[in-house]
Amino acid sequence: MAETLTIQQVAKKFKKDRSTIQRWIERKLFPNAELKRSPVGSYWIIPVSDTENFEVPKPGPKKQK
Repeated sequence: MAETLTIQQVAKKFKKDRSTIQRWIERKLFPNAELKRSPVGSYWIIPVSDTENFEVPKPGPKKQK
């Protein structure tokens, strides 16, 4: 099984807020992030491989498609 990180761990790695990491997941910047469900709630796991060579997006408005 591949090594994974939590949102909190990724936030610490990139020195960002947890909500920023959540938005990155929603934007599919971590393509292999997986939502896990447990009896006490849901949580995301992000493969370490998704964070290697990851370039932090530049701040600014989202591009319109």
